[in-house]
Amino acid sequence: MEVKSEELLKRYESGDKDIKKMAEKVFKWCLEGFDENWKMLGIKFNDIFFESSMKEDSHKVIEQLKSKNLTFEADGATVLKLEPQLPNTIILRSDGTGLYLTRDIATTLWKFKKYKPDLNVWVVAEDQKLHFQQQFKTIQMLGYDDLAKKCVHLAYSMVLLEGKKMSARKGHAVLWDNLLEEGRKRALAEVENRWKLDEKEKNKRAEAIALASIVYFIVKYSPEKIVNFSWENALRFDGDTGPYLQYTYARANSILEKVKVKKFDTRNLKDEKELKIIKLIAKYPRILEKSAGELRPHFLANYLYDLADAFNNFYQFVPVLKAEEKLRDARLKLVESVRTVLKSGLYLLGIPILEKM
Repeated sequence: MEVKSEELLKRYESGDKDIKKMAEKVFKWCLEGFDENWKMLGIKFNDIFFESSMKEDSHKVIEQLKSKNLTFEADGATVLKLEPQLPNTIILRSDGTGLYLTRDIATTLWKFKKYKPDLNVWVVAEDQKLHFQQQFKTIQMLGYDDLAKKCVHLAYSMVLLEGKKMSARKGHAVLWDNLLEEGRKRALAEVENRWKLDEKEKNKRAEAIALASIVYFIVKYSPEKIVNFSWENALRFDGDTGPYLQYTYARANSILEKVKVKKFDTRNLKDEKELKIIKLIAKYPRILEKSAGELRPHFLANYLYDLADAFNNFYQFVPVLKAEEKLRDARLKLVESVRTVLKSGLYLLGIPILEKM
């Protein structure tokens, strides 16, 4: 199979029309499938391009490397000189076909020329660490030192499913469609058990809850930590889960639907549970700055859980609607503030918001 794949790649890169036509058909199928999932997750791209379009640019990169005496020949292949800092690596196979590294270097240079980004981030598993070290080092050796400094590999660790390692090569692949469908079924059972709704609303909530369960469970961990995903832990409506955050937002929304906030004076908020929420809300801008600056969305996820937990603790022990008018209005404003921050944070994490639960 590997030999056949290499032969197909060689024919494709040499311009074989039949192979190119077949490849374009496969690309189209893949993109259509990806697009369905992207829409479901609220993901949008400004531009999509294929690494195969970098064929000519890749050869120019190889010629640049050769002209700078940064390569040598070994068994017909062109090898990149990276020692002693990093291991040497093949940049062009003996049959004339390039590798991921070849095209990635060319693509990086092209992206900087076209988009001029302040930062170029690759969100790829940690087992590709060496690949990106070699890539960034090569860009530096080509004379693009400033560009190399703007390149970042955001490495993430392994995601296990119920304690089992997922691997496409070993046939243990977990398809997104299957994972989401399993989540829908489990969430639908929870929805039917908790609320009496029409079929359309039940399915809408089930999908939103399933998505929240998956997304939040993964982003709440720092990228370098192994994630052991399990439905039992991800789909709970209490504790550190996506559905818990959705439920908290819906609870705050429900309170505010009953009475509108009029004039308020925050000086009326003196209970320690109220003050804890105020302090947490004040931290939100700094949490966003820290999450974005350090490329760590788990800071935001953990913060939202702390806020939701503080709010639920407050609502359980501190009367809101039954408080005297001035205090009630101040507490309603506090509830409104929590709702605003939760809505903003959930949106930024790509977690669906439910107005009612």
